[in-house]
Amino acid sequence: DAAAAVRDYAEDGYDLVIAHGSQYGGFLSEMAPDFPDTAFAWGTSGDTFGLDNVSAYTASSDQGGYVMGAMAAAMTKSHTIGVVGPIEVGDAKLYVDGFVAGAAAQDQGVSVNVNYIMSFSDVALAAEAAQAHIANRADILTGTAQMVVGATGVAAEHGAKWFGTQSNQTALGEDMVVASQVYKWEVVLQGIVDGIAAGDLGGEAHDINLGNGGLVIEFNDGVDAGDARAIADAAIAAIIAGGVDTTYTPPQPKSGGTLVQASTQVGTGINHGVKSGVAIGNPSSKIFASLVHLDPNWDPQPYLAESWEVSDDALTVTLHLVEGATFHDGEPITSADVKFSIEVVKNNHPFTGMWGALDSIDTPDDLTVVLNLATPHPALWIAMSDVLMPIMPKHIMDDGTPIGEMTGHPNNTASLEGDLIAVGSGPFVLKEWDATQKIVLEAYEDFFIPDRPYLDSIIYVIVPDEDAALLGLESGEYDTAGYASVLNEQKVLNNPDVVSIPYAGGVGALNHLQFNMANDVMSDLRVRQAIAYTIDRDYVINTLHQGMTTELLGGIYPDSPFYNPNVERYDVDLDKARELLAEAGYADGLELRIHYIPGPNEQQRNVAEYIAAALSEVGVDVEVVNSADAGAWVGIFFGGPDAWQMTMTAYFNWGDPVIGVQRAYVCDNIKVSFFVNNSAYCNERVDELLYAAAVEADFDARKALYDEFQEITAIELPFYNIN
Repeated sequence: DAAAAVRDYAEDGYDLVIAHGSQYGGFLSEMAPDFPDTAFAWGTSGDTFGLDNVSAYTASSDQGGYVMGAMAAAMTKSHTIGVVGPIEVGDAKLYVDGFVAGAAAQDQGVSVNVNYIMSFSDVALAAEAAQAHIANRADILTGTAQMVVGATGVAAEHGAKWFGTQSNQTALGEDMVVASQVYKWEVVLQGIVDGIAAGDLGGEAHDINLGNGGLVIEFNDGVDAGDARAIADAAIAAIIAGGVDTTYTPPQPKSGGTLVQASTQVGTGINHGVKSGVAIGNPSSKIFASLVHLDPNWDPQPYLAESWEVSDDALTVTLHLVEGATFHDGEPITSADVKFSIEVVKNNHPFTGMWGALDSIDTPDDLTVVLNLATPHPALWIAMSDVLMPIMPKHIMDDGTPIGEMTGHPNNTASLEGDLIAVGSGPFVLKEWDATQKIVLEAYEDFFIPDRPYLDSIIYVIVPDEDAALLGLESGEYDTAGYASVLNEQKVLNNPDVVSIPYAGGVGALNHLQFNMANDVMSDLRVRQAIAYTIDRDYVINTLHQGMTTELLGGIYPDSPFYNPNVERYDVDLDKARELLAEAGYADGLELRIHYIPGPNEQQRNVAEYIAAALSEVGVDVEVVNSADAGAWVGIFFGGPDAWQMTMTAYFNWGDPVIGVQRAYVCDNIKVSFFVNNSAYCNERVDELLYAAAVEADFDARKALYDEFQEITAIELPFYNIN
């Protein structure tokens, strides 16, 4: 306990107590007045709290960051540099900002991608972030804080160069580390000690910098930096002379213009509150506003709800709506619309777990919504975010249509009569919707956030052929494009004019082979296990996917803290597969069908074709069924038990298992729809585990519940998890 330790030192009569770490400022500001004769010093900050016995010290780490950013920009051959940061505070943020500024000053054509992992100690997460930078063709990496050893390991593995800070990091890789910014804290600490000896207990802020020798750039002569060494020397001299501004100024958004995005998928509606799917959610989240945004750390930020309070028992959440927000037809957005929207989502969306904890909703006035929960809801804020909770117009949709039959409402299918084909609440108005050709959105002039949106319009062009979408992206016909096959991803990585974003975090899709357990053949566990013993997951990942995807064993996204890799793997065993098929009555062979989602070939069609070929080795003849488009593929789930037997599929996790995982396994979500429990899998113990985890507040207890869930489902195989 750092606070207790600082107090103990002060009570024991120490002349100077040092608390090194920006996290210690809060308790130090409260404690120091209790010991007016004791000197305190803390870093890394410049705030003395106006106290005469507190000294603050920090590092002007942006200076060394600037120097090394300039060096890195001069050395990179791929024109891409990756930064792995901890939490965006203190000298860590200063270093990263200085690095970005230095790289931009040296070469504005170099892309510096920054990833803050929100941890000072998570080595594995730092390694994952570094892997994402490498996948995005970075050939130089840097980072700061203790967890960077994870990133340096990745740099060494892939032959990337590394720039270090705080200490000389050459020992981490003598042929990898180009230079290090080294802190000499003694420069300021000695001054603080001398001041105490002279009777001055504090009240001043100190910093180490290149000019006072507190910061030193130490070069590794084992790495040939070429001209970059002279660039560094010139930058150091200019900074000391005061001729360089190392401050980083982020680029500001520009207003106006049209964004054109190529989409290989066809949506089956425009309201993601009643249906799931990226092709729906992408335009829908622009047409409709939600209650909150989520920041990169999954923390809620104000949107339609400008503020909120949560009760101590986490069972009551009071939301305060922004005043003046209107729907696209000019009608005000009120608490009645929020209540109606939640009820629509709860009764129509396939993610049944999102609102399972909701008991009732109160609307004491037009701008206040009170959510009354029966149990705590760990994923509540995700459920209220952009792609899951669109706020819909009650005055349009509450027209007698049953609350559970809203998927076909004209406002959800862009078929309203009049000037608007759909009435939304978001920054863009739907002007044109042809799911097979293009979707056109135009800025809503009366959007409630001042000066937003920045864009005049967004156009989604439906381009079913991914190669054509890539060509359009490279030629400038399209500004962005979603999803890429492995082959096209490799092409993108070699094109300096195209930025690829491979890191999806816990949102990302899981690639599975899904079994229809309502089908007589596939209901037999022995058949499903025989198929699993035939598939070589490593071949799929390392050959079909060229090593660009990650092994998936449990049913939760590998980035999630709830992922359990310690489950049944079903390593290839063809003899075991034949034995199980014989036990199931198929010793003389079996005919099956496999479907797949139209999309990136390596994720869907090629894997389906590989599985068909692999199963032929054990006497199973598999027909690979091609669906013309996503809508046709969805149709198999409406055709009864014999319409399909197994399919390649991709369920998104959406940040928390309550949102994206539970829907695919619980018994009460077996229904005629898609991205629900289409496997018709039902296990009472799995239901108990998932419903208990959905309300469990203790992390360790929740992790144990999800661990057991993954152990059971890996054996029983409603899905065979691939990547």
